[in-house]
Amino acid sequence: MQPVSLPRADVTLHGWIVNSNSEGPLLVYFGGNAEELSYLVDVFAKLNATTLLINYRGYGLSEGTPTASALIDDARAVVGDLADRYRADRPLLLFGRSLGSGVAASVAASVPVDGIILMSPFRSLNHLADRIMPWLPTRWLLRHRIDVVAMLDSLPDKTLVLYSPQDRIVPAKETQALLELFPNAPQIVQFRGGHNVPLTRHEIWQAVRAFVGETN
Repeated sequence: MQPVSLPRADVTLHGWIVNSNSEGPLLVYFGGNAEELSYLVDVFAKLNATTLLINYRGYGLSEGTPTASALIDDARAVVGDLADRYRADRPLLLFGRSLGSGVAASVAASVPVDGIILMSPFRSLNHLADRIMPWLPTRWLLRHRIDVVAMLDSLPDKTLVLYSPQDRIVPAKETQALLELFPNAPQIVQFRGGHNVPLTRHEIWQAVRAFVGETN
């Protein structure tokens, strides 16, 4: 593990490169809302991949204030930086959790990737907010949109979707509604537990390790 910083035009983002000497795929993880990533360094150290964990603006040591547009712009820069450092002929994978699934899908729409993992994904922030906060005029309150449906045609053929029937933040019906719109059927794995269940949960980690291993 080594700390890494990524200067942007207005801020500097901070995080870690895990397993820089690995010969496995390159992996970039995009976390959920308010997820600070330092606790995941030891988790991803167990994976045969060189993983980049960069905190969103405003979290950990990363500077600035997060907005949807800034998160997506930063994410493209993060993926480009990792590819420039390590790419060679190694596969490039994205892993997005919850909010990060929208960020990862947005990146995949403009950056060629070899595989993507979407954990607790949703159709769009508007659909998600309408479901969780139906009494608010969310389409007016959400100034920036993350629309996964609009990105589905750009996702790689190798796609893994992880979701839980017990999730109350991104309900299973929301993820299932997204799955019905996929042009090509992704690999689907259900797990038990709430929205913030650890990635080390057996069925989650087993699926992630298999997905990464198959991309070697």
